[in-house]
Amino acid sequence: MKKFIMCLLCGMLIFMTACDTSKPEDNTDIVSKYPNNYADIDEGTVNSEGITWLNGHLLPTFAPAAESLDAIEVSQSKDLYTLAVTFQGLINRKQPRVLILNSNAGEGKETWAKEFGLSYTKEKDIYKVIEKYKSEIKGIVIYDTKLNDTINVATTIAGVEDGIVVSPKLAEKLTAEPFNFPVIKDLRGMFTDRLEAYDFAYNEYFSKCDKRIFTGADPETNVGIRDLAVAAKAFTIWLDPTNPEDKEHVKKYFAQTEAGKGCYTGWWKGEVKGVAAASEFGIPTIPSDYYENYSVFSSLSKEIEIPEVPEKPKLENKLYVALVFSDGDNIQYNQHHMKSNSLWGSSKRGSVPIGWTISPMLLDAGPQMMNYYYKNATDMDCFISGPSGAGYMTVQNCKDEVLFDEFAKNTDTYFRKTNQKVITIWDTLGDMQGNSYSKYTKSLYGLFMQNGENKVYGETSSTPFTSNYAASIDDIKMNIEILSTKVDGTKPIFHAFQGVAWNMGYNDMQKMAASILKDLEDKVVFVRPDHFMMLQNEANGVPYNVALRGNVSSSQGENTESLVDGSFTNGWSAESENWISIDLGAEYKISRYVLKHAETAYMDKGLNTKDYKIQASSDNETWTDIEEVKGNTSSITDKNVDLFTAQYVRVLILNAGTDGIARVQEFELYGNKA
Repeated sequence: MKKFIMCLLCGMLIFMTACDTSKPEDNTDIVSKYPNNYADIDEGTVNSEGITWLNGHLLPTFAPAAESLDAIEVSQSKDLYTLAVTFQGLINRKQPRVLILNSNAGEGKETWAKEFGLSYTKEKDIYKVIEKYKSEIKGIVIYDTKLNDTINVATTIAGVEDGIVVSPKLAEKLTAEPFNFPVIKDLRGMFTDRLEAYDFAYNEYFSKCDKRIFTGADPETNVGIRDLAVAAKAFTIWLDPTNPEDKEHVKKYFAQTEAGKGCYTGWWKGEVKGVAAASEFGIPTIPSDYYENYSVFSSLSKEIEIPEVPEKPKLENKLYVALVFSDGDNIQYNQHHMKSNSLWGSSKRGSVPIGWTISPMLLDAGPQMMNYYYKNATDMDCFISGPSGAGYMTVQNCKDEVLFDEFAKNTDTYFRKTNQKVITIWDTLGDMQGNSYSKYTKSLYGLFMQNGENKVYGETSSTPFTSNYAASIDDIKMNIEILSTKVDGTKPIFHAFQGVAWNMGYNDMQKMAASILKDLEDKVVFVRPDHFMMLQNEANGVPYNVALRGNVSSSQGENTESLVDGSFTNGWSAESENWISIDLGAEYKISRYVLKHAETAYMDKGLNTKDYKIQASSDNETWTDIEEVKGNTSSITDKNVDLFTAQYVRVLILNAGTDGIARVQEFELYGNKA
């Protein structure tokens, strides 16, 4: 009898809770019991003059560019090129006014400037432009042609002392009329070897450099990123950590950088050991030595047109294949090679799903370059991060959990703004790093690795590339054909392949995929990397976004389908308090929801939804409150909730933004079929 009464009371309590959809009392002290996985960062605003280090960003942003730029056409002469880019960095530090047009740029010297709608006047005589701005130049730093590393020492000094870097030959012209520049430092004959030169730079100038940024520049080549090095007062080196003495120097520099707030731009003398040495300190490398016009392109709008995501294919017992192009951790690849006709520019692009690695650091270095790719994407194009998130790290070399957690947090900050969901990992992934990604990079769907094994970390799954960094399209094709023989109709199989973008093109991938499908269409499915991870998570019982392309309805308002199209720059709005509901088509077990508010689409923070309820139903009639939020100001609400089962999930908006208009940019639900 007691059991019967207790069951009756419990049933009445559940019924009353389920039927309660009344508007709550106005109690601003109510706080949800579920913490937000996303913490808003007050970025600050870009200064009208000078460079700005926005909060949450690893690279600086330059002030808005002048209405018209002075464009210097440069040749491959190293002394003139070095002069041009260090001059550019110094002058553009105050405001971008100087543009470099490199006739040897693979994409064409004016391609990006025209794409961005920049206004400029071309000038082949660099000295005419230098004379125009000579009042802003405090002098010249002369490097020693007999010890090329002094170019880097000169770059460091020029940044600190407001000078430009010149060869001995050019010094004669610039110390004479009409320039009469004083010599800040003449490095000729000062040093017997390169380490002595770097020790001098460290002892005399390191304290005046910005410890948030370092630059690696090959003194034998034309390095475009010197404009950023000078403008940001970066300590500039060219060291090889395979050499014990070099490594000790590197460690000495990096030890003075605050966790999560440092990066290394340019490149290394030895890639593997160089990236590893930086990774030990949690410092990502931003491959960028040949990236040009940072000081101009960084100044452009950071608003990105996020492409829509098509519906995920149905999970079947087939072989699912994701194809990925390298080398998008490299922002100079995004600038000079990715756009070529053999890759992004192929007339056949859009005929086979491809994962395009693209650096999230373009959000700082060239946001409208990123926007070019995003706004011209097809449904078959999926943007994922090159190794290993917000910068190139060999994650196994970062063994300090605190340092790696900061890297994972930074990665999430960039991913929330660029809508990237998948990372390629170099080289192997340890449990500490995998758990850190899962905990702090909550926007992730999954990880591709160079080496390792399939594993799940919380809500994030990892998958090794079957053919990693494959130089041959035949290697990828052979492996897919072998794997297809394992398809027996009992379970789905998942394999990813990465091809070297310098060795193969889009047409090679398309031709290979067409050949596979001609013979194995009943066994093989090519999918986007984000769909690949969602399907794999679905197969393994790992939560994935079950709301993507779901059936949406609302009490009023238009564009309801934009709530679940994968793009937070699209969105829904209505002129009063309202509700929006997703029909998942079947019952799902839900453990997390994500609401992206107005601010994610570059609107004012005050327009974010203030008060709302998340409610669930199995019949679209009786609704159960899952969570109530009051006084929200965050641009993104991302919460793990107590597991619930429902076919319908809705947002009941009780108090919209400051103008009374309800807005939601994206609604995501993470779970699995019940």
